[in-house]
Amino acid sequence: MMSVFVVLMSASAAVAAPPTSSPSAPSASPSATTTTATTTEPPQAVKADKLSGLLGVAVTAADEGRYCDALFLFEALNTRQPGPRSLYNAAEVAFAAGDRVKALDLFRLTQQRYPDFEKSSLVQGRVNLVFKEMTKQGPGTACPLREDTCGDWLLRPIEGGEQCDDGNLNSGDGCDENCTITACGNGVVTAGEQCDDGNDTDGDGCDNNCTVSACGNGIVAGGELCDDGNFVDGDGCDRTCVPTGCGNGVVSPGEECDDGNTIDGDGCDRGCLISRCGNGIVTGLEQCDDKNDIDGDGCESDCTISMAPAPLPGIAVAGLSALGAIGGGALLFTAQGLFDAEAEARDALDARVAEFSDDPEGSLSGIDAVRADAEEARQQSATIGVPMLAGGATLVGVGAFGVVAGVVWAIFNQAPMSPPDEASSPSPSSPSSPSSPSSPSSGVAR
Repeated sequence: MMSVFVVLMSASAAVAAPPTSSPSAPSASPSATTTTATTTEPPQAVKADKLSGLLGVAVTAADEGRYCDALFLFEALNTRQPGPRSLYNAAEVAFAAGDRVKALDLFRLTQQRYPDFEKSSLVQGRVNLVFKEMTKQGPGTACPLREDTCGDWLLRPIEGGEQCDDGNLNSGDGCDENCTITACGNGVVTAGEQCDDGNDTDGDGCDNNCTVSACGNGIVAGGELCDDGNFVDGDGCDRTCVPTGCGNGVVSPGEECDDGNTIDGDGCDRGCLISRCGNGIVTGLEQCDDKNDIDGDGCESDCTISMAPAPLPGIAVAGLSALGAIGGGALLFTAQGLFDAEAEARDALDARVAEFSDDPEGSLSGIDAVRADAEEARQQSATIGVPMLAGGATLVGVGAFGVVAGVVWAIFNQAPMSPPDEASSPSPSSPSSPSSPSSPSSGVAR
């Protein structure tokens, strides 16, 4: 069998299958006889175990006598890095494989493309040798066609759609198992990726950063309004992927509550305040709510409207009537005193009359003075007490009526105070809604 030496692409010397002692002499078939040859290995030849990548694989295949495999690999190498050495080596292994037609074509192609190749004389000798053997032994046996597959080292960017081909089906090594460059979006899940569906469409289950479609992955998709890639509330985009704001259902700094709606009185009012008197929102049985506990400012601390002072006329009538009633009471008290004095004087006179039968002399002693006192008391009661009684009774009655009338009038004419301005409170017709910050830290919607 013919011995074949293969050179590195960076080497300055190309090594051919050893020539015969005379280039023009016929050679035996590689499968039949071994040609006498000089087999000195050039100093720049490199052993296969020191090579790597495609060149190393090609050299290894040639060293192991797998010439058809080596032919394919050297041609693949020439496709990637066109040059005289790869083309020359492909010709050599084709010749060694017994495919004389292929070898002759490749040797001649080397001459045509690289006329200044340092081994041009050797190439010409190989052309002559191969041609001579073809005329005597025929075209030889062609290497079988290989099925084009990803991982065979041959890069097919157009017909195969390959971006790379590193000769293996390992993913994550720069060229993945589908012969695409390792990257998010090539359809192969590699280290650091949660998924890879081969597209950059967001919200389809795998987003364009190769994370599973979900809130918190930094991609705004589906029903998300924002996505800053975290679950921190109050940073502009809250953990449910809605902008930080009252009414988004997430309690953020400055909010007492957040039930995700703008309904007042349900426990959490608009403005994200807990439903209660004093929160500035009128709910339930509240008449007003000025957000303080000051009484008399239009809205009392119990959220009822402050009443304005009673009207002055009613108060005046009631006051004067009360004074009249007091005066009438004083007259009645004085008249009662006169009536009591008359009764006492009459009782004294009646006592003298009752004593007369038992003590005539004693009962008559000072009787004139007693009679005079009784008469005087009667006259004062009749002339002063009766008018006082009538006047006092009148004053008391009229005064009582005046007090009642004045109070009633004042009550019915008392108006509630205007409640304090509540313009600062959110209006039910324009409820607050989550507001997006001017520069949210969120993913970009696509």
